This record gives sequence, C-alpha cells and structure tokens, in this order.
Amino acid sequence: TETMEQRDKIVELNANLLATNRKLLENESRLEGKLLEVNDEIENCKDDIASLEREREKMKHALSLAEKDKLNILERCDGLEYLLNKEQKEKCELEHKVEAAQ
Repeated sequence: TETMEQRDKIVELNANLLATNRKLLENESRLEGKLLEVNDEIENCKDDIASLEREREKMKHALSLAEKDKLNILERCDGLEYLLNKEQKEKCELEHKVEAAQ
C-alpha cells in the first residue's frame, strides 16, 4: 500500500514536472520570439541612426557651402560699397569743379 502510494505520488510529481516543462518550453519559445522582435527593432534603430548621421553630414556640407557663399557675397558687397564711395567722391569733386567754373 505504501509502495502504491509512493508510486502514485511519483506519477503525480512526474505529471507536474512534465506540465511545468511544457510551460517553460512555451515561455522560452515566446521569449525567443520577443527577442527576435527586439533584435529587429535594434537593427531598424541602427539603420535609422546611420541614415540620420548621413543626413547630418549632408547638412554640415550644405552649411559649409552656404557659409562660403555668404563670405563671397560679403566680399562683393564690400567691393561694390568701395566702388560706390569712389564714384560718389568723384561726383562731388566734379560738382565742385563745375561750381568753381561758373
């Protein structure tokens, strides 16, 4: 009788172990699926970061070109201002000569 009870207890424990193992395998499979999803997301984020870095480099280059254009425009403005001042000075000199001649 005691042996039968022990055997029944062992059978029950084995059944519980099998059920626990089945649940653990299901959880492991579910977690592996989640891990694959997370890894995919990480790869997508890495791709996004690389894309943003490329875009940032393009923007830095465009900004550099714009700065060069700005300097060129400022230099041209300085040149034009110099010419304008020179012509205004010549005009004033001519006006004084005309007044003196009258």
